Amino acid sequence: MDEQEPEQILEETVESIESAAAIEQRRAQRLRWSNSAFSFAAAILGVGAPTLVTYFVQTPTASTTLKLIAILAAAFAGATTGLLNTFRWGQRYGHSSLAAISLRELASSTRLRLLDVARTTKPEAIPEKLHLINHESQKQMFDILRSVVQNEAAVFSKSPEDTGLAPS
Repeated sequence: MDEQEPEQILEETVESIESAAAIEQRRAQRLRWSNSAFSFAAAILGVGAPTLVTYFVQTPTASTTLKLIAILAAAFAGATTGLLNTFRWGQRYGHSSLAAISLRELASSTRLRLLDVARTTKPEAIPEKLHLINHESQKQMFDILRSVVQNEAAVFSKSPEDTGLAPS
């Protein structure tokens, strides 16, 4: 087995950090889209459905089909709001975006530290310094990714009291 150079090992760590950042950024974009789409639908249905129900129920000339459409629109409005409260796309988008930013910052600072070591450290001390930087960077990356998982778990483990659904 070939022994890798410390610079190569650190470069692989930076690539791993950048890859994790890209994954979190794509995830954040999907979550933002979901939050925007469902928030828009909830706003439109939340305002429009009660108006339709009120109008069509009170209008004697309204057909049964139109009354049924108005009632279904009200049901979809409630379902959309329920989905927003359950999946909390906005909150998850925030966590994922912050993780992506933190990971990109970590990759950048690790690269800068590598350059700093190469320019300012005695050659015999470089491997030890690079090992330390690699260890610290990997630990920070795993801490950031751990916080993403913990935030996801926290979002989905809300108790009924936290969501306002508990019986009084």
